[in-house]
Amino acid sequence: MTVVESVNVDATTDEDKTHAITFELRQNYPNPFSETTMIRFSIPDYTTVSLTVFDLLGRKVMSLVDKPLGPGSHSISLDAGSPISGVYIYRLATPNAAAIRTMLLVK
Repeated sequence: MTVVESVNVDATTDEDKTHAITFELRQNYPNPFSETTMIRFSIPDYTTVSLTVFDLLGRKVMSLVDKPLGPGSHSISLDAGSPISGVYIYRLATPNAAAIRTMLLVK
């Protein structure tokens, strides 16, 4: 798997101005996927972020993000590359929170 791009999306639309940004890890889209998928998440503060993909045995497949990021919505486009079909777990972690989701790769 490889990261195609990492984009910081400004979360300053009129709707967002009335809602506080919270820690959230969204389901990847599309899911299941065969080639590429998008993972979106938001964080409320500037903090160190880790977004990691694991197989079902808990082995680390790859690290998508491992750096400080600013508050707001973020998205990562993931290219599946060579891993085999199956269920994978992705985990978003900051010093104050963590969340996991599953995704299905179908080759």
